[in-house]
Amino acid sequence: MHYIIDLSANKYSNMIFKALHKGFCSSVWLLPLSIGIYGTWTHLGLTSAAMAQISSQESSDNNFKAKSSDADILQKNGIALQKKGQLNSALEAFQQALKLSTAEQDRAGQAQALNGIASVYNDLGQFVRAIESYERALKISKDIKDALSESSILNNMGIVYRNLGQFDRSIKLYQEALKLQQKLGDRFGIARTINNLGLVYRNNKEYANSLDYYRQALALTKESGKNPAGEAVILNNIGYLLNERGLNAEAFKSYQQSLEISQKLADRVNESITLGNIGLLYNSQGQFEIALGYYQQALAISRQTGDRAGEAKLYQHIGSLLKERKQNVLAIAYLKQSVNIYEEIRKDLNSLARQEQKLYADTIAPVYRRLADLLLQQDRVIEAQQVIDLLKVQEADDLLKNVRGNEQTAKGVEYQPVEMQMINLNRELADLQVLENQNKLTPQQKERLTYLVNQEKEANRQFNAFLNSAEVQKLTTELNNDIQQQNVNLKAIVNLQKELKQLNAVIIYPLVLESRLEIVLITPSSPPIHRAVPVRQREISAAVDKFRADLRDASNFDFKDTSQQFYKWLIAPIEAELQQANVQTIIYAPDSRLRYIPISTLYDGKQFLVEKYKINNITASSLTNFNRPSVNQPKVFAGASTTAHSVNVLGKTISFVAIPATQKEVKNIVSIFPNVTELVDQNFTKNSTKTGTGSHTIIHLATHGSFNTGTPDESFLIFGDGDRLTLREIETWVLKGVDLVVLSACETGIGGKLGDGTEVLGLGYQFQNAGARAVIASLWTVDDGGTQKLMDAFYANLKKGISATESLRLAQVALIRGGEPFDHPYFWSAFFLIGNGL
Repeated sequence: MHYIIDLSANKYSNMIFKALHKGFCSSVWLLPLSIGIYGTWTHLGLTSAAMAQISSQESSDNNFKAKSSDADILQKNGIALQKKGQLNSALEAFQQALKLSTAEQDRAGQAQALNGIASVYNDLGQFVRAIESYERALKISKDIKDALSESSILNNMGIVYRNLGQFDRSIKLYQEALKLQQKLGDRFGIARTINNLGLVYRNNKEYANSLDYYRQALALTKESGKNPAGEAVILNNIGYLLNERGLNAEAFKSYQQSLEISQKLADRVNESITLGNIGLLYNSQGQFEIALGYYQQALAISRQTGDRAGEAKLYQHIGSLLKERKQNVLAIAYLKQSVNIYEEIRKDLNSLARQEQKLYADTIAPVYRRLADLLLQQDRVIEAQQVIDLLKVQEADDLLKNVRGNEQTAKGVEYQPVEMQMINLNRELADLQVLENQNKLTPQQKERLTYLVNQEKEANRQFNAFLNSAEVQKLTTELNNDIQQQNVNLKAIVNLQKELKQLNAVIIYPLVLESRLEIVLITPSSPPIHRAVPVRQREISAAVDKFRADLRDASNFDFKDTSQQFYKWLIAPIEAELQQANVQTIIYAPDSRLRYIPISTLYDGKQFLVEKYKINNITASSLTNFNRPSVNQPKVFAGASTTAHSVNVLGKTISFVAIPATQKEVKNIVSIFPNVTELVDQNFTKNSTKTGTGSHTIIHLATHGSFNTGTPDESFLIFGDGDRLTLREIETWVLKGVDLVVLSACETGIGGKLGDGTEVLGLGYQFQNAGARAVIASLWTVDDGGTQKLMDAFYANLKKGISATESLRLAQVALIRGGEPFDHPYFWSAFFLIGNGL
């Protein structure tokens, strides 16, 4: 995998281009924002002197208003905050700028603010909102006939649609932008748009077209002679494509040209990116020693520049390469550093989305899996459990972009004492190499560097010499000895086990790896264990598809064969330990596509798992408060939508049929509990529901809903008046004091297209993040009558003071044992509980 670089338009792009045309700027270059490996160039920048000239310039041209004003200051603050990764604060600044510009009737300022708002939404992965804001900005630019601003916005919209995978739409927008730029003679803009067209074709694996566009962009950039940094960026992109096509020598030449420009400009960040790309090229050729040398050079620069995401990715590459060389102890030490830096980034509220563009780079979750895999191979179960839990948090953040670190996750995975010694040695080496490159080494430092690299002079071979040095080998031997003693801090596990003892529960963590399935079990009183199951990932994936199809067909009773297979994979390997622990509850943190099937349906040949255990799903233990709630008299808010609805999402119409049984469902709740707030159809609105959440402990929403894989911003619940509650809006609700949210709706857990399963817990997590203790959602389109019957039994149990998890279990068992047709899992197993319903 290589670094891919994206040239997107800046909120100040109209100012920059006008300044160029008016001769204000002697030089303009691309300014990187939080660039890591797979660095993303997302904004245009210029010299501070040029910016000062622009800011102080008062022009009578309505299309170029750069006077200093409160709105202008807010706009600049928004840009600065966005560069720092403080996206929520940036969004607030842009929104305030929009209000002021609107009050001043400054149409150009409104377009600029909306452009800023949209760019933040794009960084957050909230693509629908980004498009809405861009469209508003585009309309204003057209109204005031600001063709330059219009072309920039079209370019930005193209980037959003590219992120959504809608490549045809993206290409069309770029082509519209090009027409305007050609009319304006905006060669700088033309080069940027052509480069972005190259990215679209690259994303679509049309490498010949992509390479052609990159080369056109490079020619234009060279011709201008005013943007050498941009030239380096495009050369990097060209190098990637050449390497993809197996033209390694040409790729190396392109990277070398990029590197020379970056070194001449003293652009240390792009120098690090290019060195890392060269390392990846050598790695792909199996020249591991040379690859390690380039990685280490890039790492030294990343440490110097403070590029934390780049540093984390380089540790990941070094660790992965060491794993390939079977140096697993060393690999673990480097992969731990990668994981822990990512956790630090989340704790600091920086947006990983800015550094890890999911469409054309791997997500960072694979490093967690690789590390957990290696730890389990060495039976380091306690450390592996920490990594697996962090993996769950990271995958949720990849999807939702709002899962922030807490006191537990910020610690990352613990280091062995000897690992810290090894890490400190590597950091010392990196710092000395930077000083050597700058000819700033003292005699003592020269001597120390010589010692660390075992007399090796050549930069590309120093790191390999370091790894093979007597000191590192000695530490490796010590670490192997420590591993046998599981010499890590047990505090986190001890605290978790105390909670499990109070709950009479165990936690099961499955981990789906390419060649096997690992089951990690944490019980209240025994050390964590793991069991390896020899089943390949693709076999599990195929079985998931078949099992889901069987469960969703009420006329098909062949589901028991597949159900028993999953029981053999997930429960049988730890069955003896479960019986020995004598627990009543399974707390389950499903992984990958296992999230698509309810483990309540696992069949041992005599009964379903739900007949033996209460089952409580969690996103991750570190995101779940397992404290028992105080017993409150339930106060229920119950809303129902009975009629059919049609919803437009990104130009597509989605139709939902009428569900009349929802009214009976709500009426039954009214008959069970006193003082229920009941809202049906037109009275069941977004505002009335949001207002009602503050004074109720149970929120029951009987309506249609959909969670869409890959684009969670398009996910929603429908109110009785046809209005929608999006996933992002849930984030703004306040649900403190809410014990349970019941989403008695169709497909609230998952949309129609299967992905890697992260979306299943997404909707539930958002409600939990807003303050709710637990959420009940559904895994597939549920039967209207079956849902009513299940909910009737569920609420009757809740009325008796039984916990939500046990109430759901008893309701499901009642249907299982109540005879046809409701004994089929189709009717009772779709609903699952997320959070703490214990």
